[in-house]
Amino acid sequence: MSWFESVGMEPCAKHMNPFDYILDLSMVDNSTAATEKSSRTRIARLVDAWSNRSSNKTSGDAVQSLEITSASIFGDYTSQDDEDASEARGPGIWSQTSTLRSRAWKSQIRNRQMLWGNFLFCIFMSLAVGIIFWRADNSSFESIRARTSVCAILVLAQPFVNLIVDIIEYAKDIKVYERERRDCWYEPLPYLLSHLICAIPRNIVHSIVHVSIVFFAVGLRTDASSSACFFTVALAYLAMQFVRNVMAVFCVALCRDFENSSLVASAAVILFSSVCGYYIPISRIPETMSWLRHVSFSHVGYRVMVSSVFSDQTLVFGLSANSLLEGILEVPVHYYPGPLLQLAGHFVVYFLLAWLFLSVINPNRTKRMPDISPMESFFRLCSGVFINWSAFDRAKSSRRSEMKEDEVGSLENLDGADGAEDGHTTRVDLFGEDLTQRPPVTIRVEKLSLAVNATSSGLSGRLQQLQGLRSRAQKPLLQSIDAVIPPAQLTAILGGSGSGKTTLINALLQRTPPGMNTSGNIYFNGSKNPSMRRINTVCGYVRQDDGMLMAHLTVRETLRYAAELGMEKSLTTAEKWTKVDEIIDLIGLRDCMDVLVGDDDTSGISGGQRRRVSIGLQLINEPACLFLDEPTSGLVCIALFMM
Repeated sequence: MSWFESVGMEPCAKHMNPFDYILDLSMVDNSTAATEKSSRTRIARLVDAWSNRSSNKTSGDAVQSLEITSASIFGDYTSQDDEDASEARGPGIWSQTSTLRSRAWKSQIRNRQMLWGNFLFCIFMSLAVGIIFWRADNSSFESIRARTSVCAILVLAQPFVNLIVDIIEYAKDIKVYERERRDCWYEPLPYLLSHLICAIPRNIVHSIVHVSIVFFAVGLRTDASSSACFFTVALAYLAMQFVRNVMAVFCVALCRDFENSSLVASAAVILFSSVCGYYIPISRIPETMSWLRHVSFSHVGYRVMVSSVFSDQTLVFGLSANSLLEGILEVPVHYYPGPLLQLAGHFVVYFLLAWLFLSVINPNRTKRMPDISPMESFFRLCSGVFINWSAFDRAKSSRRSEMKEDEVGSLENLDGADGAEDGHTTRVDLFGEDLTQRPPVTIRVEKLSLAVNATSSGLSGRLQQLQGLRSRAQKPLLQSIDAVIPPAQLTAILGGSGSGKTTLINALLQRTPPGMNTSGNIYFNGSKNPSMRRINTVCGYVRQDDGMLMAHLTVRETLRYAAELGMEKSLTTAEKWTKVDEIIDLIGLRDCMDVLVGDDDTSGISGGQRRRVSIGLQLINEPACLFLDEPTSGLVCIALFMM
């Protein structure tokens, strides 16, 4: 406060909050032209006085002391790859899969509305089909056509409903995956495997119930081969269920939201249905579209079911069913069980595609970033290639040169930092136990600037950007910021709404949106401009929104699963859970630790308590630096404890 008075500012009122006093001095009041002019003049005086603060001996000594303390911690560290850094702690792939499977299973069975709603709809759909096509025997050509229609319904109707239901669930869960993947809790493969394992009981139950009701109500086959036919139809239906599961994960991994994912899935189902052989005869499909038959699992499933229903039967007027299959239906006789291996191949292809998109897409989106899906990014890339490859190549090269990382050390090998030699023994673990301690981390910012291209919005702006016609004008968001964030201290970033606080935090954590022009350097101890993956190993980040929590888990379960995924392998389960209980006490959620987290559709804890759960998730790994964006409810106890 004395510094503001020394540069000619009015002193802070007696009962005024000092933070409000600083904000009032540093904000532009544009209520009138006169107040705007006077406030801008005041801010210019403050900026000039702060720039010339080195002339003040006392202020200069303080800054020099801080710089020396910071520099003493910057050491030379052994270089280490990002993958090695991510494997330095945490459980292995199979432990991750087991933990994620347990969590996904609890979330699935507690979502009773979706679970029972889907199951009851399956029964309703089965009964409706059974009643409509009741006892369709071989007495007429209409009955034969009815049985082929039942096979098409088994392939197309209920599986499509299950596909949309899965996309709804995965679209909600992908937000949690992106947060946890960004924090390096687990790899994409355990996430994918855990969800497919949880789908096994549901797929088996749905397949048995749906096929049993439809098969025996319609009487798809009543001769001596009925048991083998039922087994083949049920097995084909079950195989398509698993293909549909992994296809839903692929669509969500590609688009990352329900709207676009369901659109992609619906378009694929329509294409696959059109070439399955029921609506359009196989011989009538043009050669240019015949490739769709090889990528359509509906085509394989329909042919398997029709072949198993009609093979070696005698139809009306003594007509051989084998002739019907090979002639009108264009389906081979005894077209099973070999094609079941084709369905397994479809499963493997969709599994690999889902794994690929979950792996290569960097979950680096923040709340203020544009919601650009991987599919939209892919189409933008293709458009750039066809419109103007050279402009795209220049933009890519410029981006690489601006964002080049010159890393001189690893954040994981901080045990040999000079700060320990200087007697700096600050403990950054919260609980006072002889568990793993995080070495102190000092963050130093040099001439950090961030600007965004001032292009027009909408489709015209995107086309201009792709064609290399974007304007040279740029809008600065951050300008020449120099700062030192010392370890084991509370550092506050103050500013009004829209002043760039979140932008600065995202820049410090290497989470700026693509397309922004960044300059300057950020040092984490001796590491210059480290990658986001390395920063996440020592830093925690609590964002403004709390929508990245699983609604059907309790508070304690949420933190326990986070501990199983994020804590070191050397800790036992009892030690991890003890630490979780200490965090629950620290954030003040002991009274509601067995209450569901909830969301807009599920009753649970309050919004302020969800905020504290988000803070507790970041405290699990005892981060050396904890960033909180607009902390409100639940922060007071933690702030006092850390101070």
